Amino acid sequence: MAESGAAPRPAVRWDRWLGPLWLWSLLVVTVIIGFIASPHFLTTLNLSNVLQQAAPLVILVAGQTFALIVAGIDISVAATISMGTTLMMMVVNGDPSRIPLGLAAVLLAAVAVGVLNGAAITLLEVPAFIVTFGVASIVQGVVFLYTDQVNVGSPAPQMTEWGYRTWGPVPFLAVVALAFVILALVIQNRTRFGRWMYAVGGGEEVARLAGIPVKRVRVAAYVFCAVSAAVASLAISLRTGSGDPLGGSGFDWDSIAAVVIGGTALSGGRGGVAGSVLGALLLITMGNIMNLVGVSGFWQIVVQGAVVILAVTVSTVQTRRAQRLARTNIAVQKDKRRLKLRRQDR
Repeated sequence: MAESGAAPRPAVRWDRWLGPLWLWSLLVVTVIIGFIASPHFLTTLNLSNVLQQAAPLVILVAGQTFALIVAGIDISVAATISMGTTLMMMVVNGDPSRIPLGLAAVLLAAVAVGVLNGAAITLLEVPAFIVTFGVASIVQGVVFLYTDQVNVGSPAPQMTEWGYRTWGPVPFLAVVALAFVILALVIQNRTRFGRWMYAVGGGEEVARLAGIPVKRVRVAAYVFCAVSAAVASLAISLRTGSGDPLGGSGFDWDSIAAVVIGGTALSGGRGGVAGSVLGALLLITMGNIMNLVGVSGFWQIVVQGAVVILAVTVSTVQTRRAQRLARTNIAVQKDKRRLKLRRQDR
């Protein structure tokens, strides 16, 4: 029994560590199209710009993936990002010695938002979309109150320096994003909490009967999602150098689109961070190419929607195929056991 239980693990690790192979293929095709469409696409300057633009979204999708894996969703990430950028700039306000205090304030506020989301969803048994939408409205309203709807604060000189520091085409923000993604992958694939998330998303009642602390797992997933929004807000602060009360606008739906493109099911229990990161890179790369060739912003929205539909379709087809194969294998194993029992009876 131990051998049969260990057999499928390599395939699962490959998918959850590296993401779907078809997404890698689509990303490569997109890069080739970009190379053909514009001579500026593969320049060092443009690649660095793409990585800088992608960093906040890549960080954010890692947390949004956790929320979707436990069969939830987090609409409040955009407001959390706006809160993070404004808090950081207000606390620091040009003083380098206040950077640690600013970091602590942003992270603590994000943890509070995550706990509020998770607790309301689990204790009140209210749908995640409704709860996080309500929390988003509360957080964004509070941000408007203490900023008076104008940019606030200013960065310390070191923050601007790190925000634009690069090593060749690789910016500092891309390194931060990579480190955060690696952390999320380790949590997802190498910890008990990661296994529990998939169990909760796959079937809450079954997970509860198996002794998994469903409520704590769900709250922790939302806390991690909020923390990812806080880290993304810090990346945005370093890049823009301003505390924008609407700095997170659009990141909620972009993150959900990237996660869905990456193969994480809205119903929970399937997908992973690697696929979500590929989805984010695909969206950012496509947007960059269309900007270089002068495609209208309206058409860019249309293309993004088409890519989401295509990705969901491909993911659904692959899932159904895998389910049919699994059912066939189960039927074959049952037939073998019946045949073995008949031989023993003879």
